[in-house]
Amino acid sequence: MSYYKKQYQRPFTPPTGPTQARILKSKRANWFDISTPYNADFVSNIKTLFATSMRSYNPDTKMWSIHSAALGEIVNLLNIYFDEVINCVDEVKALPTGDIFGELFKMVPKEYADKVYLALSQAVHPDHGGSNEDMTKLNQAYQNVKK
Repeated sequence: MSYYKKQYQRPFTPPTGPTQARILKSKRANWFDISTPYNADFVSNIKTLFATSMRSYNPDTKMWSIHSAALGEIVNLLNIYFDEVINCVDEVKALPTGDIFGELFKMVPKEYADKVYLALSQAVHPDHGGSNEDMTKLNQAYQNVKK
């Protein structure tokens, strides 16, 4: 058995890099497994942004399972919290780009917009390792929600 197959065989261990996430095909139809190092803010946002019908966590494999309908949104979230998103699935041809924060705020009920903004601002603020560009995009998306 090659090293590649051993590496992706179940049970799957989380990525070794501190800022690396992987998208894997789940055993369940229309679901994907997301393997990441632990990040409390990322977990909080998954729980806030995705209904329980669209996500589940397996403590044995330490992976999130995300329904294919939410795949675009989870990829956007992964791009916010992790430096590298590795696509290990042929079905995921292109990772979405565009107004990530605007798309996230579209999914969030208005009563949670403030909490989501605070969580995301902690992740993308330049004082916490983020960039001015991302913080500006987040502020613009938040202003659009508040209108």
